[in-house]
Amino acid sequence: MYHKIVNLNENMNKFFLFTLFCSLSMVSHAQQGFMQHLYDYLENTQVYEQGQEEGHAYFIPQSSLSLNGKWKFFFADVPENIPQQFFQTNFNDSKWGLIDVPSN
Repeated sequence: MYHKIVNLNENMNKFFLFTLFCSLSMVSHAQQGFMQHLYDYLENTQVYEQGQEEGHAYFIPQSSLSLNGKWKFFFADVPENIPQQFFQTNFNDSKWGLIDVPSN
């Protein structure tokens, strides 16, 4: 009896890992497909938006909320020059410039 339970757990673990691997592979493939056709989206003036939801606000911010101040700024002339993983909280942006917000 114990041997059957252990064997069942091993099979469940293998199934879970297989399912996880397949899911991650599909997500990765979908993202690569978008990046391979990125210029089709950037250069096509007929595509204004795709997969967008109508704008809405979930809450009204306090009147004291301000985004004014110094912001980190990085300019990339082509999408390939955008630093990978720039959105991670531990990304090193120490070489990025600062801009004043608002500015003109």
